[in-house]
Amino acid sequence: MNSYYKYFIYGSFIFLIIVLYRANYLIIPDIKSYFALSISLLFLYSAFIFEAVLWKKLLLKSNHSIHIIQSIESIGLSIFGKYIPGKVMMIIGKAAYISENNALSLGRLSFISLQMQLILAWVGLVIGTIALLLLNGFSTWGWIIIFLLFMLSVLIYTDYGQTSAEYIIATIFHRNIALPRFLFRSTLQLLPLSLLVWSAYSFGLFFLTKSIINNYIPLYIGLGFPLAATVGVMAVFSPAGLGVREGVLIGYFSLAGFSLVDATSISVVSRLWLLIGELLIFITALITSQLSKIKK
Repeated sequence: MNSYYKYFIYGSFIFLIIVLYRANYLIIPDIKSYFALSISLLFLYSAFIFEAVLWKKLLLKSNHSIHIIQSIESIGLSIFGKYIPGKVMMIIGKAAYISENNALSLGRLSFISLQMQLILAWVGLVIGTIALLLLNGFSTWGWIIIFLLFMLSVLIYTDYGQTSAEYIIATIFHRNIALPRFLFRSTLQLLPLSLLVWSAYSFGLFFLTKSIINNYIPLYIGLGFPLAATVGVMAVFSPAGLGVREGVLIGYFSLAGFSLVDATSISVVSRLWLLIGELLIFITALITSQLSKIKK
């Protein structure tokens, strides 16, 4: 890592500390099952690994071949960039790491990173729609989700949306870049991996809930994570979707019949749970990057 990327990591840690202070993350829950908690963290960690596999495959489709370890490093070392307001560094962070280590265009890689984020959001909203239908909550939130899904589809799959993306990138990087058009069939090709990512997150939330709630927990309760995380990501001015994500989770668990106290507890605990997962993937990436440096 050169000094530029180190400054990015240091800056993301500063914003992480600010967020921890403001959001009161460090609330230790009353754990009912440490086994279920361990399984939930395993699924959470797996979700980050699956994201790295998806990132690698998406780069390969754009004729950029990288090793899976480098993909994991780009995901892990940039993971706290999501806490920087505006969500820009959430997209640019992993692209910058690949750009620096492979002498590739940051602008093009950033667009590919944006595509990945949009695809995951699109699939997450589809899963969220299914979750609302299972809870008979479509009449409450359904049309908002459908509207977001429509807007994402326009952004990803139409000439107008992609021209707008080119304009945004040109504004940020002060360069005119002709970007490859992204077709719907490309999403279908990446659908299995995208579903694998969200499935890991969903199972993680399911087991997290089982670890702190003694009552029967239906398996579909985990589908609230793709819904909450996607809406949180689309809330541009909220660092890492904080507040928004938790609010959606509270509403979702309330629809599922949980008391407001339990719904709020799960929502608050999910903050710390996600942070632990982020720390694990960051430490993994830090170790592998240092080992790579020693080998060189």
